[in-house]
Amino acid sequence: MVDLYTKYCDEYEDLRRAGQIYLSEYLDYMQLQPMTDTPMEKYRGLVVSLEEAGVSGLMTPFVLSSQAQELVNSALAKINEKIQGSQIFLPLEYLSGAFGLDDTDKIIVAIAYFCAIDNGFSKQISYINNDVSRHFLVFSACVKIFFGGNSEKFLAKVRKKYIYIFDFDTQDIDFSLCELKLSKRIFDVLSGEKILTQTQFSKTISVNSSFDEIYGRREELRLCNEIFNLGQRNVMVLLGKKGSGRKFLFTHLCKEKKHNALFVDFNSVSDKDVHKCVDDICREILLQKALCIITNVTSQTELPKLMAVLNGLTRKIGTLAVESEIRFEADDIENVHFIKLSELNFEDRLKIWENKGRFDENVILEEINEKYRFSPAQICMVLKKCELYCKIEGKELISDEMIEKASLEMSEGILEGKAQRIETGYTLSDLILPDEEKRQITEGIDHIKFKHKVLDSWGFSKKISYGRGLSMLFEGSPGTGKTMAASIISNELGLPVFKIDISKMISKYIGETEKSLGEVFDTAQQNNAILFFDETDALFGKRSEIKDSHDKYANIETSYLLQKMEEYDGIVIMTTNFLQNIDEAFLRRINYIIHFPFPDSERRILLWKSVFPSQAEVSGDVDFEFLANQFEMSGAMIKSTAVSAAFLAAAENREITMRDILRAVTKQFSKFGKNISADDLGPYAIYL
Repeated sequence: MVDLYTKYCDEYEDLRRAGQIYLSEYLDYMQLQPMTDTPMEKYRGLVVSLEEAGVSGLMTPFVLSSQAQELVNSALAKINEKIQGSQIFLPLEYLSGAFGLDDTDKIIVAIAYFCAIDNGFSKQISYINNDVSRHFLVFSACVKIFFGGNSEKFLAKVRKKYIYIFDFDTQDIDFSLCELKLSKRIFDVLSGEKILTQTQFSKTISVNSSFDEIYGRREELRLCNEIFNLGQRNVMVLLGKKGSGRKFLFTHLCKEKKHNALFVDFNSVSDKDVHKCVDDICREILLQKALCIITNVTSQTELPKLMAVLNGLTRKIGTLAVESEIRFEADDIENVHFIKLSELNFEDRLKIWENKGRFDENVILEEINEKYRFSPAQICMVLKKCELYCKIEGKELISDEMIEKASLEMSEGILEGKAQRIETGYTLSDLILPDEEKRQITEGIDHIKFKHKVLDSWGFSKKISYGRGLSMLFEGSPGTGKTMAASIISNELGLPVFKIDISKMISKYIGETEKSLGEVFDTAQQNNAILFFDETDALFGKRSEIKDSHDKYANIETSYLLQKMEEYDGIVIMTTNFLQNIDEAFLRRINYIIHFPFPDSERRILLWKSVFPSQAEVSGDVDFEFLANQFEMSGAMIKSTAVSAAFLAAAENREITMRDILRAVTKQFSKFGKNISADDLGPYAIYL
């Protein structure tokens, strides 16, 4: 194992020689002195009083002879001479700068290193320890050899420096027998491993890394700089949603301050041994010359652990940073500064699209940017997916279709358990409605496409007190196309639409309904989703007169829902079969109230003619006018009838005939308890 330090042998050998001078003289000293040591008390957490932890029993303290001191000084002088004239990286010298080690400290570290790689050296240490089972220098021996028996001086170094260099087994009953064994991380660095590396709880971004331009966060970056300049014991907390750019902002701060960025995953901090984790984090902060950023703070339930981590780090290291999704109380920490990251504005988001992607001529980035109100991280994820599509399709430029596909893929599973995504292939041409109702739906689509132009470019946002989003209420009988219309809006805009399971929203427990609704709206906001509340009388019904606590909290839920709708920047679509049941407060706030009438014979003809796909083989004997005039059916009933007829024909491997359709019509009406008679079929009664 000696080859581990070959690269640095000059530096290490000189320190080894200095260490052996100490050890050799101490071995001679041991022969002359009575050994009546009083063991140290168990040293829990390195906070035992210095007097209690004192080492006593030697008749006279050990001191190097003048000749030995000259040899040690000569060895150290040689090291310093080599360092000044050398351009190579010397690990131990780097550690000395990082942890503030003096010459004595460096000798002790070198001894611990050679104990780990040289059996002959460790046997000599065992003899000095007077214990063949202990191959590293124990505390009591170190105090005697290097600190003249002064335990206070030794323990001060333990608390400030050695705790990061060595791994201490503080479970030892006799603290004086704890060994000065290098931590694995320090040993690896001395053996030539990288200093900037990923650990079990952290990863590091080098100050020398190249970063993209920072978009729209100049004010927040200025505030972070001011907090950093305040000095010790300050905590800056960036509040924001996942993907809002908190890490990116901190990396820019680190680059300006010439620090590496050490990102520590809060979830990896052990609940059982927070203090040990804090010491490990401090080691990395000092070793990597980094600003520590605590990440993944998402829950108030973890607050006690968070306070323990922040208190420990600020006390030992000083300034640090936190990226958090929640605002937390931190009264027991001196200086905590909260900075909220709001959503990037239109122009800053547009710059990210423009600078990060290469698009074909059909892509209108202004429309893309308004339609998908993505966070910086989400924009980068979409563009990364699009680059993959380009490779697969052999194209150089990103298309509209690629952006839409990648954006929709990001929405998979976002509301799992609370909503179902609706996916259809319908377009506006498939929607059979009166012209006025269809025009209103088209206007609603344009409301989203051109929202930025109207609200921002033309300044109408200053005239609107609340609500940048779009709300639509579809009213009409079942089967008249309300759900179909919601899916068409989704397809026209390229946004995912989620049908909310209302039964999972409403809870008998106080506050749970509001919590569920809040989670749905927040998740949808982050993913630019359309929220579709079907048959919403239960949620949007008229508020009742307060007669008991149930009425009181039901009204609170209604008011909360009003608030969330006003805050939501996306699209909310609701349906009801009975408009008169909807609370007037909702109706006043809804942008479009669209009536879906039961189709008359004229629209039923259009529905019958459009319901069969172009690929379907339909016989020329099908009388669409008769079907439309004779049977009062909703669009949903017509679609179901067409599918049933198609299966009848497919089973006999032939085209779809009038007979198949009439058999399916009969079946459809029988579900509602109505029998079709020969009179109803007129000239087609023969098919019965």
